[in-house]
Amino acid sequence: EGGGLLRLLAEERERQRLEDERRKAEEAERARLAREAAARKKAEEEARRKHAADLAAEENARRLAEQKSRDDEDARRRRGAMRRRRAELDEAAKRRAEEERRRRDAARKARADADAARAEAEARRRAEEQQRLRDEAAARARAAALARKRRLEAAARLRADEDARRA
Repeated sequence: EGGGLLRLLAEERERQRLEDERRKAEEAERARLAREAAARKKAEEEARRKHAADLAAEENARRLAEQKSRDDEDARRRRGAMRRRRAELDEAAKRRAEEERRRRDAARKARADADAARAEAEARRRAEEQQRLRDEAAARARAAALARKRRLEAAARLRADEDARRA
């Protein structure tokens, strides 16, 4: 009877040991399945994150390309505007230069006309002065001729008077 009890105890311990092993094996299997599920979930999440990052990168690249296109268009418009502005400034500078040239030509012509008028007035004044001098010389010559004539006439009268007295 004592031997039967020990055998029962040994069988009970063996059953408990087998039960513990079975339970540990189940827990290990559950843990392995949980780890695999977590790994799958993590991989799926990583794939979703990578896909979202790829989509974001594509969207960013598209936005950058659009912005570059807008910037290029703006730069093209600015260059065109600058070319037009430069052409306008060049045209205005040409107009100013032409106006300045015309003004200088007009001033030069006005100076030449004034110089010519002064020269003409000076020539007229000299001619008038020379004519005045000639007129004065002619008047003196007439006066001298008249005085000579009167002296000659007076001398002739004196001679005639003396001749008449002597006669």
